[in-house]
Amino acid sequence: MPAGVLDEIRQGRVRPVYIFLGADLTVSDEVVAELKKRLLAPGLEAFDYDSVNAGELGRSEGMSLPMFLQRLNQPPLAARRRLVVIRHLELLGNRLLEEFCAGLKAVPDFVTVVVVGSGEQSKIRELRRMFSEAGLTQWVIAAEGAHADSLLTQVECWAKGLGLELEREASMMLIEIAGEDPVMLKGEIEKLKTALNPAGESGSRVKVTVDCVRQYASSTRVFELRDYVWQCLDRRPAEALSTLRRLEALGEEPKKIIGWLAPALLDLLAVKRGEMAPVRLWRCSRNAPHKWQLEEIDRALEELFRVDLGLLLGNREVFAMLDLWTVRCCGARIRQTRAIRGSR
Repeated sequence: MPAGVLDEIRQGRVRPVYIFLGADLTVSDEVVAELKKRLLAPGLEAFDYDSVNAGELGRSEGMSLPMFLQRLNQPPLAARRRLVVIRHLELLGNRLLEEFCAGLKAVPDFVTVVVVGSGEQSKIRELRRMFSEAGLTQWVIAAEGAHADSLLTQVECWAKGLGLELEREASMMLIEIAGEDPVMLKGEIEKLKTALNPAGESGSRVKVTVDCVRQYASSTRVFELRDYVWQCLDRRPAEALSTLRRLEALGEEPKKIIGWLAPALLDLLAVKRGEMAPVRLWRCSRNAPHKWQLEEIDRALEELFRVDLGLLLGNREVFAMLDLWTVRCCGARIRQTRAIRGSR
């Protein structure tokens, strides 16, 4: 986040529009939390705060865009300004986006609108272009990926809001389990809140240790599953085989292992094709794409499909098939035929 955005809000200088574009959803969450604190009246937030999913706008069962834009002109009831948040802007079609941009340009001075758009790089570029053409570039804030320390801080901030005090090691463990996806991280924090039943912000916060995270955030098998997928995509077959043995001993279902591997490989494929930004990878390291060729990923997916098919057909040696898959697909890189031919 550009330095000074939060400081501006804390000093009482609030912009009419904030447009966050990029993969790091923690950035907009932090700003929304600060705006709520500064703008809304305690206990009456529901009257002056709206949060809308852009994917619902224009649908027959959802709110129409004209109706939403009309709500932007509604004065606050108890707050200094009304706060309206619209998320997942990438789900809005181009025609509706043009109408939406026109509405943003006419936001009254008693309303602040926070817009959040994520998605693939091509979509982000398209959104930037449309906002530029609409003359809204001054409100656009890049959210291209959180630094590790920033994400840790945000996780701890979310936890505090729910009456939990996460130790730094516990925060790191939580990110290891859930990855860097903010939705998954929030889900794990909610799970901790339910399990530990904290007193909330008015009382003393419940301290959350690494042991608490291990006990409540996920089972041991999830740690092993994440390690196995990470090691496979990082092309460390010996370590991956060792982890696979532990998963088998723990009684993990092969179907679940395949269910973790397949999405990770598809994410890797999307990055290699330029359809997804590397910063959005959370099932594997961001260096993993450099260790794979497109044809290798295709082959790995085909082989994994065969393993899955064997499982469906009742093959009882699925772990043996996964062993072979791990060695064949995650071992040494296949030779680049063209390079070899060129050297002859």
